[in-house]
Amino acid sequence: MACQTCRALADEIVLTDAPRVDLDDHWRVEHCYPVAVTGWLVLVLRRHARALHDLTDDEAASLGHWLPAVARALHAATDSEVEYVMQFAESAGFQHVHFHLVARPPDWPDDLQGPGVWAAFGVPNPVSSSKTTGVMEALALHLGLSPQPSGPLHS
Repeated sequence: MACQTCRALADEIVLTDAPRVDLDDHWRVEHCYPVAVTGWLVLVLRRHARALHDLTDDEAASLGHWLPAVARALHAATDSEVEYVMQFAESAGFQHVHFHLVARPPDWPDDLQGPGVWAAFGVPNPVSSSKTTGVMEALALHLGLSPQPSGPLHS
């Protein structure tokens, strides 16, 4: 299967219903879709690499800057208590370095704590586009960047 992340980066398909933010030449951040959590972001490497050890020194240095900066902006946008960070890149079509950052609010249900958060991924009734757009606009503002519109969702 073709890399769906690479297809999305090339604007062949759209994987989010909210604006995205191009952080620099190496990284982009988007709101994950379809999820039941407002503030579930995906930090995506803008070139194809399968594993962290494949990052160039510049990509790794940039990741070291953006990961905490995006987490701080996510906290500012959502008032999260903590932020989860996960990187697997193993699903078919998504074997591409990307990080899931999830805003965990103070009133988080016990069944979604830790790895239980995956129960909120791929849901039939996701968070509304207006909520995800609001998070991405607030995130961009906090980072001093401009959100880029997304097109129609890939189905």
